[in-house]
Amino acid sequence: MAEFRRAGMKNALPLRDVRVFVTGAGGFIGSHLVRALLAEGAEIFATSRKEAPWRLRGVSRRIAFRPISVTSEHALASALKSFEPAVVFHLAALVPARALASARSAEVIEGGTRSLARSLARIGSSARLVTLGSADEYGKARSPRETSRARALTPYGISKRRATEYLRRTAGAPFSAVVLRPPIVYGPAQDFGMFVPSCIRACLRREPFAVRGEKIARDFLYVSDLVDAMLLAAVCDSPRFTVVNVGSGRATPLSVAARIIAKRLRAETLIRLEPEARSAYEPETRRLIIDKARRELSWFPKVALAEGLFATIRWYEEHRELFSRLGAHN
Repeated sequence: MAEFRRAGMKNALPLRDVRVFVTGAGGFIGSHLVRALLAEGAEIFATSRKEAPWRLRGVSRRIAFRPISVTSEHALASALKSFEPAVVFHLAALVPARALASARSAEVIEGGTRSLARSLARIGSSARLVTLGSADEYGKARSPRETSRARALTPYGISKRRATEYLRRTAGAPFSAVVLRPPIVYGPAQDFGMFVPSCIRACLRREPFAVRGEKIARDFLYVSDLVDAMLLAAVCDSPRFTVVNVGSGRATPLSVAARIIAKRLRAETLIRLEPEARSAYEPETRRLIIDKARRELSWFPKVALAEGLFATIRWYEEHRELFSRLGAHN
C-alpha cells in the first residue's frame, strides 16, 4: 500500500531514538501517527486490538507490535514496564459513527483511559501522555476555547469528557498529560462511517449523497495537521495537565465540503440537501478557538480544506481494493 501523504514540519523534533508507546496504532489517526514517528526516528511500541492491522502495511517490521486491549490494565502495565517509553500516545477509541449510545464506546474511551493512567502510575512512569479529546466535549458551544465549560451531550462527547476529567485529576502522579481536542478530522484511509469518506465513496460510485441543509457548519482538520500537533504536544513545555484545541479555526458548511468533493469528481448532481434538521445535542455552527495551540505548541494548521480533500480523494481513487476494509458494502 502506498505511503500516506503527510504535510510534515520543517524542523526535526527531539524524538530520534526516543521510546514511544502508541495505543490504537492500527486505526485511522494512529496509523498516520506511527508513520510520522518513524520519519522522526522514534523507537515505537504499538498496540491495537487487532493482529497485524492493514493500515500499518509497509512499516510493521519497523515497529514492535502487540495486540493488547486498552482495557486490560495488567497487559498494559506489563508492556509499559518492559518498554519504558518516554512518550505515550493514547488513541484507542471507537469512532463516533460506530459509538453512538454504545456501552462499548464508554468502556474503550473511559475505561481504557483509566486503565492506561493507572498502569503508568503503577509502574512509576514519568512519561508524557498525549491523547485526544473531542470538540463534542463542548456540547452546543459555537466557538469554544479551552476555558469554555465542557457540557457534552452526545454519548461520544460524554465519554471523552469523562476521560479528560479523569486525567485532570490523576495526571502528575507521576506522568504528565496533554489532551488535544480536535474537530472533524479527515484524510486517507478513514472509515466510511464518517462524513468526508462517505461523500467520496458516494461520488465515486455515482450514488446520491444527502447533506443536512445548508446551515450546518463544522471545523475540519486534515489528519497530518493533527499528527503535527500531537508530535509537538509530546515535546512541549507544559504543566502536569493541559487541554489544547486543535482545528482550522473556521466553520465550513457541510454542503460546501460536499460540493468541493463532488465538483472534483464531476458528480455535482449527486449532492442532495435535506431539510434543515436542528440537533438537540450540537450547535448549528461550530469552530474551535485555537489561540492556545499557536501560543503553547507553536502549532497552526497548514493544509487548506480543498487541498486536504483533494489529497483524500486521490487516496480513495487509488485504493478501491481496500473499500471492504473501510466498511463499504460491495
